[in-house]
Amino acid sequence: MRYLDRLQPLALLVMRLALGAIMLVHGYHKVFGGLHHHAQFVASLGLPAWTAYLSSFTEFLGGLLLLLGLFTRVAAFAVCIDMSVAIWKVHFHNGLTGNGGYEFPLALAALAFALIFLGAGPIALDHIRAPGGGTKSKSARPGRSRDHAPIANPKRKRRARNLSARAGFIWRYRISGCFTFLYNLDAAPVESGAAMKL
Repeated sequence: MRYLDRLQPLALLVMRLALGAIMLVHGYHKVFGGLHHHAQFVASLGLPAWTAYLSSFTEFLGGLLLLLGLFTRVAAFAVCIDMSVAIWKVHFHNGLTGNGGYEFPLALAALAFALIFLGAGPIALDHIRAPGGGTKSKSARPGRSRDHAPIANPKRKRRARNLSARAGFIWRYRISGCFTFLYNLDAAPVESGAAMKL
């Protein structure tokens, strides 16, 4: 199972490429092959004619972005909305598996919906353009934040202050003891000399 988990980036790549290729081809035929006819068809559905241009460029540009893995979540969101409107206005009354049914646009909408939340994965331009993309950041280690600083913990801070105070007291005690010892050592010959004079 761990081996399959390691292949998750490949699964995301396959999902993204499949959806992107299908949407790019559909959008290409509408943008460069019959945009005016598509606008008339959309107007016959009771929608504004300008939404035909919106859906055509959404499919074409959204498919291109999905293939590149660039702005994947935004492109997937737009494609998901486009397929939902297509199911609602065009395919739903034909049933799931009937002639012109909504099984195919539903599958595309499901792929787009998954990519909204999963993202493009590491094999995409989104991963490269992200901060620290393509490299392993030290901030990913447990107990460290993005700026490589330890995560704040009130108990640890309090414990560190107590240890620091104890250490300071011990060092002051040792230093004062050293000075006392040196003073007594320096004063000892004077006392013995005075005793000899007496």
